[in-house]
Amino acid sequence: MPRDNLSKKLNKTVQTLIAPRRDLTNKEKKENKDHKEGKVKSGEKASKQAKRTLSDVEKSEESDNSMNLSSDFSGISKDLGEIKSALKDNIKKDDLTKALENLVKQSDIEQIVTNIVEKLLGTLKNEIKKEVNDKVTEITNKQNTEIQLLKSPNSTLSNQLEEQNIRLNSITIEMEDTMNKSYSALIFIVNG
Repeated sequence: MPRDNLSKKLNKTVQTLIAPRRDLTNKEKKENKDHKEGKVKSGEKASKQAKRTLSDVEKSEESDNSMNLSSDFSGISKDLGEIKSALKDNIKKDDLTKALENLVKQSDIEQIVTNIVEKLLGTLKNEIKKEVNDKVTEITNKQNTEIQLLKSPNSTLSNQLEEQNIRLNSITIEMEDTMNKSYSALIFIVNG
Protein backbone atom coordinates (compact mmCIF):
# COMPACT_ATOMS: atom_id res chain seq x y z
CA MET A 1 0.00 0.00 0.00
CA PRO A 2 1.47 3.39 -0.88
CA ARG A 3 2.75 5.45 1.98
CA ASP A 4 0.27 8.33 1.42
CA ASN A 5 -2.77 6.07 1.73
CA LEU A 6 -1.36 4.48 4.84
CA SER A 7 -0.66 7.83 6.48
CA LYS A 8 -4.17 9.06 5.62
CA LYS A 9 -5.67 5.99 7.24
CA LEU A 10 -3.42 6.28 10.26
CA ASN A 11 -4.34 9.95 10.72
CA LYS A 12 -7.92 8.99 11.46
CA THR A 13 -8.55 8.75 15.15
CA VAL A 14 -10.21 5.77 16.70
CA GLN A 15 -13.23 7.88 17.61
CA THR A 16 -13.78 8.94 14.00
CA LEU A 17 -13.47 5.37 12.81
CA ILE A 18 -15.77 3.90 15.45
CA ALA A 19 -18.40 6.67 15.47
CA PRO A 20 -21.56 5.63 13.59
CA ARG A 21 -21.64 7.11 10.19
CA ARG A 22 -24.67 8.89 8.87
CA ASP A 23 -24.31 10.14 5.39
CA LEU A 24 -27.05 12.74 5.80
CA THR A 25 -26.57 16.35 4.92
CA ASN A 26 -27.51 19.09 7.32
CA LYS A 27 -30.64 19.77 5.28
CA GLU A 28 -31.77 16.15 5.50
CA LYS A 29 -31.09 16.09 9.23
CA LYS A 30 -33.21 19.20 9.72
CA GLU A 31 -36.04 17.76 7.62
CA ASN A 32 -36.00 14.53 9.64
CA LYS A 33 -36.05 16.51 12.85
CA ASP A 34 -38.94 18.68 11.65
CA HIS A 35 -40.83 15.62 10.47
CA LYS A 36 -40.42 13.87 13.82
CA GLU A 37 -41.51 16.96 15.73
CA GLY A 38 -44.50 17.38 13.40
CA LYS A 39 -43.49 20.81 12.16
CA VAL A 40 -44.88 21.97 8.86
CA LYS A 41 -42.63 23.14 6.08
CA SER A 42 -43.08 26.69 5.02
CA GLY A 43 -45.77 27.00 2.37
CA GLU A 44 -47.51 23.78 3.31
CA LYS A 45 -50.68 23.64 5.23
CA ALA A 46 -51.29 21.33 8.07
CA SER A 47 -54.61 20.36 6.63
CA LYS A 48 -52.98 18.63 3.66
CA GLN A 49 -51.32 16.11 5.91
CA ALA A 50 -53.47 13.18 6.70
CA LYS A 51 -53.79 12.36 10.33
CA ARG A 52 -52.04 9.20 11.27
CA THR A 53 -53.15 6.62 13.66
CA LEU A 54 -51.06 5.41 16.58
CA SER A 55 -50.18 2.18 14.77
CA ASP A 56 -49.04 4.19 11.70
CA VAL A 57 -46.81 6.32 13.91
CA GLU A 58 -45.32 3.22 15.58
CA LYS A 59 -44.74 1.56 12.20
CA SER A 60 -43.05 4.65 10.77
CA GLU A 61 -40.88 4.96 13.89
CA GLU A 62 -39.92 1.27 13.62
CA SER A 63 -39.08 1.66 9.94
CA ASP A 64 -37.11 4.84 10.71
CA ASN A 65 -35.31 3.03 13.52
CA SER A 66 -34.58 -0.02 11.37
CA MET A 67 -33.33 2.22 8.54
CA ASN A 68 -31.17 4.15 10.98
CA LEU A 69 -29.87 0.89 12.48
CA SER A 70 -29.14 -0.62 9.09
CA SER A 71 -27.30 2.53 8.00
CA ASP A 72 -25.49 2.53 11.36
CA PHE A 73 -24.53 -1.13 10.90
CA SER A 74 -23.37 -0.58 7.33
CA GLY A 75 -21.35 2.44 8.50
CA ILE A 76 -19.86 0.46 11.36
CA SER A 77 -19.12 -2.43 9.02
CA LYS A 78 -17.43 -0.07 6.58
CA ASP A 79 -15.42 1.52 9.40
CA LEU A 80 -14.37 -1.89 10.72
CA GLY A 81 -13.25 -2.84 7.23
CA GLU A 82 -11.13 0.32 7.04
CA ILE A 83 -9.66 -0.34 10.48
CA LYS A 84 -8.88 -3.92 9.52
CA SER A 85 -7.17 -2.92 6.26
CA ALA A 86 -5.21 -0.19 8.08
CA LEU A 87 -4.08 -2.68 10.74
CA LYS A 88 -3.01 -5.25 8.15
CA ASP A 89 -0.33 -2.93 6.86
CA ASN A 90 0.93 -1.90 10.30
CA ILE A 91 3.86 -3.56 11.97
CA LYS A 92 2.76 -5.77 14.83
CA LYS A 93 4.52 -6.31 18.14
CA ASP A 94 5.12 -9.97 17.29
CA ASP A 95 6.85 -8.93 14.06
CA LEU A 96 9.13 -6.60 16.00
CA THR A 97 9.82 -9.25 18.63
CA LYS A 98 10.78 -11.78 15.96
CA ALA A 99 12.98 -9.23 14.22
CA LEU A 100 14.70 -8.34 17.49
CA GLU A 101 15.34 -12.00 18.26
CA ASN A 102 17.18 -12.33 14.97
CA LEU A 103 19.32 -9.25 15.56
CA VAL A 104 22.79 -9.81 16.90
CA LYS A 105 23.63 -7.93 20.08
CA GLN A 106 26.79 -5.83 20.35
CA SER A 107 28.25 -8.15 22.99
CA ASP A 108 27.63 -11.09 20.65
CA ILE A 109 29.39 -9.25 17.84
CA GLU A 110 32.34 -8.48 20.13
CA GLN A 111 32.53 -12.13 21.16
CA ILE A 112 32.33 -13.30 17.54
CA VAL A 113 35.05 -10.85 16.46
CA THR A 114 37.22 -11.86 19.42
CA ASN A 115 36.84 -15.55 18.54
CA ILE A 116 37.63 -14.90 14.88
CA VAL A 117 40.73 -12.85 15.75
CA GLU A 118 41.91 -15.50 18.22
CA LYS A 119 41.45 -18.24 15.61
CA LEU A 120 43.26 -16.18 12.97
CA LEU A 121 46.12 -15.39 15.34
CA GLY A 122 46.34 -19.04 16.37
CA THR A 123 46.38 -20.13 12.74
CA LEU A 124 48.94 -17.45 11.86
CA LYS A 125 51.10 -18.46 14.84
CA ASN A 126 51.00 -22.12 13.81
CA GLU A 127 51.84 -21.25 10.21
CA ILE A 128 54.76 -19.03 11.27
CA LYS A 129 55.98 -21.71 13.69
CA LYS A 130 55.79 -24.34 10.95
CA GLU A 131 57.63 -22.09 8.48
CA VAL A 132 60.35 -21.32 11.06
CA ASN A 133 60.72 -25.01 11.92
CA ASP A 134 60.90 -25.91 8.23
CA LYS A 135 63.53 -23.21 7.65
CA VAL A 136 65.55 -24.33 10.70
CA THR A 137 65.39 -27.94 9.53
CA GLU A 138 66.46 -26.92 6.03
CA ILE A 139 69.40 -24.85 7.30
CA THR A 140 70.41 -27.57 9.77
CA ASN A 141 70.36 -30.21 7.04
CA LYS A 142 72.37 -27.95 4.73
CA GLN A 143 74.98 -27.27 7.43
CA ASN A 144 75.19 -30.97 8.32
CA THR A 145 75.78 -31.75 4.66
CA GLU A 146 78.50 -29.08 4.45
CA ILE A 147 80.09 -30.39 7.65
CA GLN A 148 80.13 -33.90 6.20
CA LEU A 149 81.67 -32.53 3.02
CA LEU A 150 84.31 -30.69 5.06
CA LYS A 151 84.99 -33.73 7.26
CA SER A 152 86.34 -35.82 4.42
CA PRO A 153 88.95 -33.22 3.35
CA ASN A 154 89.63 -32.55 7.01
CA SER A 155 90.13 -36.21 7.71
CA THR A 156 92.46 -36.38 4.70
CA LEU A 157 94.30 -33.31 5.94
CA SER A 158 94.36 -34.75 9.46
CA ASN A 159 95.84 -37.97 8.13
CA GLN A 160 98.41 -36.01 6.13
CA LEU A 161 99.22 -33.89 9.17
CA GLU A 162 99.60 -36.99 11.27
CA GLU A 163 101.90 -38.52 8.67
CA GLN A 164 103.93 -35.29 8.58
CA ASN A 165 104.11 -35.31 12.37
CA ILE A 166 105.31 -38.91 12.31
CA ARG A 167 107.92 -38.04 9.69
CA LEU A 168 108.95 -34.93 11.59
CA ASN A 169 109.30 -36.99 14.76
CA SER A 170 111.44 -39.54 12.95
CA ILE A 171 113.55 -36.77 11.39
CA THR A 172 113.88 -35.13 14.82
CA ILE A 173 114.98 -38.45 16.30
CA GLU A 174 117.48 -38.98 13.47
CA MET A 175 118.75 -35.41 13.85
CA GLU A 176 119.20 -35.85 17.60
CA ASP A 177 120.98 -39.12 16.95
CA THR A 178 123.21 -37.46 14.33
CA MET A 179 123.94 -34.56 16.67
CA ASN A 180 124.89 -36.95 19.43
CA LYS A 181 127.20 -38.84 17.10
CA SER A 182 128.78 -35.66 15.75
CA TYR A 183 129.23 -34.31 19.29
CA SER A 184 130.83 -37.59 20.31
CA ALA A 185 133.04 -37.47 17.23
CA LEU A 186 134.03 -33.89 17.92
CA ILE A 187 134.92 -34.73 21.51
CA PHE A 188 136.91 -37.70 20.30
CA ILE A 189 138.81 -35.54 17.82
CA VAL A 190 139.44 -32.79 20.35
CA ASN A 191 140.58 -35.23 23.01
CA GLY A 192 142.25 -37.20 20.85
